[in-house]
Amino acid sequence: MDNTQYDKIISEFFQIFSDSIKQTLSQALDADVCTQNLFSVKYTSKSYDLEPLKSNNAICKLEYALGTSQGVLALLIPEEIVAIISDVLTGGNGKDVYRGSLSEIEINSISKILEKVFKNIEGDFKRYYEHDLAFSSNISLILKEMPDYQVNSGGTSFDFVINSSLALSEEYTGEVLVLMNTQKVDEIISTLGLRKNDGKRGKANDSALNIDRLSDVKINITAELGKTRVPIKYALELVRGSLIELDTLNNSDIKVFANGVEFARAQVVAIEDNFGLKITKIVTPEERLEYV
Repeated sequence: MDNTQYDKIISEFFQIFSDSIKQTLSQALDADVCTQNLFSVKYTSKSYDLEPLKSNNAICKLEYALGTSQGVLALLIPEEIVAIISDVLTGGNGKDVYRGSLSEIEINSISKILEKVFKNIEGDFKRYYEHDLAFSSNISLILKEMPDYQVNSGGTSFDFVINSSLALSEEYTGEVLVLMNTQKVDEIISTLGLRKNDGKRGKANDSALNIDRLSDVKINITAELGKTRVPIKYALELVRGSLIELDTLNNSDIKVFANGVEFARAQVVAIEDNFGLKITKIVTPEERLEYV
């Protein structure tokens, strides 16, 4: 297998989790988070010097277990991303909030978000690959002010780097790096049998069988009537009977989501004593990219 094909398999493997990450961040921040081409292989080099990548990045190291294979991965997260997420979670607008270092509140905020992200990845992995993947529950950040601020440590050599582009807003796009060990990546690919199936799991080419297996799987359908952003002060003043103005225009179609992914537009209709949705448009894959 040549490097191009191998890189394609790795990219497709990581891309499976992009929707889960997008959904987790979007729900937490109450905003659309762009994850187009979230994961891509940037380079694989055993001799590459990772130390320069640390600049203004917080390091998060996480143990994982897949069957008998165990390993460690590391995330290099720009401190500016941490500051933006923390500010939005506390009612700010996420603009011009990074001051060169992180506070304890900002560190705790991103740690909680990461816990949710990795928990959802565990679920996605189980559903897609039918294997159990488990991450350590203790998530902590290593900052540049700390004495143990280094990438490779404890006998773990990170020589495989996955680049991920994360757009938190129209104004800010940052790169989060996923660092792993090449040998451990090979173990995962072999365990899942991806080398034999061009990045797909064992029976992915039998589309009829896959559809039959998925036909009874339940998905969550949600409709977004609208959204707005209010300061925490205003939210604390809300009482029964308070009115909140949404950004949805009168008589306009609303967005419909399947497991957090927009797939249709609809109108609200009354069905006897219940409300229902009348689908007016199915969103194509190309349009979904434009909406991201």
